[in-house]
Amino acid sequence: MTPDAISTREPNRFVGKLMTVLGFSHPTGERDLAFWRERILRSILITGFGLSIFAYLPAMRVAVEEGLWGLALVDSLAYIILLLCLRFQKVNFEYRALASLALIYFVGIFITLKVGILSGGLAWLFSAAVLAGVLLGLRAALLMLGLNAAILIGLGWLVAAGHFETSGALFQTFERALAAGASFFFLNAGTALSVAVLVEGLESTSRQKELTARKLDEERAGLISAKASLRAEVEERKASEAALRESERRYKLLAEIVIDVIW
Repeated sequence: MTPDAISTREPNRFVGKLMTVLGFSHPTGERDLAFWRERILRSILITGFGLSIFAYLPAMRVAVEEGLWGLALVDSLAYIILLLCLRFQKVNFEYRALASLALIYFVGIFITLKVGILSGGLAWLFSAAVLAGVLLGLRAALLMLGLNAAILIGLGWLVAAGHFETSGALFQTFERALAAGASFFFLNAGTALSVAVLVEGLESTSRQKELTARKLDEERAGLISAKASLRAEVEERKASEAALRESERRYKLLAEIVIDVIW
């Protein structure tokens, strides 16, 4: 098989179907921003459902063996919420998006409190703010950033009061902990707000495009109506001219008859 034939070969059907299910395939036709937000949420939910099973089963085994019933409860609750968001696709998009973001945020807080600040919990909080900007817009991103700031302040207070154990040289002094928290929040705010502003701009462009298309449709309808009116007027004038010519013909015929009678 030649390289050109390989490069032009159609993608595998299974891969194509998988991409369609996950929401990664590009549909034909034009779609608005709400469609793509729904598609992004669906991709997140399906991907999370497919991958989380590999973490859920080992976590449940560890929880049962070591008696970590809180971990088992949180993992099970998270998985149930994920299944519900996937199952009830007809539920309002905002509700499903809020449930998904709350799930991500709760898991991030739980991991941070149970495993530690240097665990992956803060990465969950980071992604929650970014996804809030993508799915729900700028206000949601600002709200998530405010929650992240409150969490960082709370963690800082717990560390300073000695209620939260830390390890490593990063938190040996208050200044280092403050620098680490500020760096995290700066990167989180920069990323989340940039994405949120971009999405807001795309939404504004989409609305402007819809408004322009609506105006063009109205103008087109007006032109069609004017064309129909003009055509009706032309037909009416033609009919009037035909009637006038018929009247002139009859008048001439009558005049000729009168002249013949007189003579």
